[in-house]
Amino acid sequence: MKSYLNPLISIMVLFLSACSTTSHVVIRSEPSAAKVFFIDKRTGQNALLGTTPISFERDFSNKNNDQIMQLRIEKDGFEPKNTAIASFGGQDTFVDIRLNTVASSKKEISDAFEKSRVLLSQINRLVLTNRYSEALLNIEKILELDPKNSEALSAKGSVLFLMKDFDGARKFWTQALDLNPNLENVRSSLIEMSLNGNNRMPATQGGQ
Repeated sequence: MKSYLNPLISIMVLFLSACSTTSHVVIRSEPSAAKVFFIDKRTGQNALLGTTPISFERDFSNKNNDQIMQLRIEKDGFEPKNTAIASFGGQDTFVDIRLNTVASSKKEISDAFEKSRVLLSQINRLVLTNRYSEALLNIEKILELDPKNSEALSAKGSVLFLMKDFDGARKFWTQALDLNPNLENVRSSLIEMSLNGNNRMPATQGGQ
């Protein structure tokens, strides 16, 4: 009996040792000294863990048996960011977060809006000269900046209609209308397209 118990005990010791191994999470930010919060999904409350750079044991939230640990990084004057990491794991995890200033974030939005406005103007001119492929390329540039730009989606539907891709036109007009129900020209285009079997020219390029 003794010869069987010793190996079994050894295996159990190894197993328990492996299970007790705790890895760490290291959060670094640019700029540093940002507050790191643990988001408790059950209560919706944030618990302050410390400021960056910070290191803590990965399994501190395992009491809730969460598979994913939700964290929030905040610093005055900067846009906050959320991140998620696995609650369980045997290796240390390093997370680097770059925070954008509130001013720079607003400027990025403003720049993207202005670029979209210029591109939409170019799209209208290209459509008037039947340069549909170039117009589609400009539309894609807008959608790269803002995939939910209803004007760009509406314009794409109009260009595809002119290229006699009626299924594509219906698809993108529908997406535009879902995002902005106030696009009455798009709504009218879809209704008349349905009633007249696609035999309708779209109202205005871009859903104005």
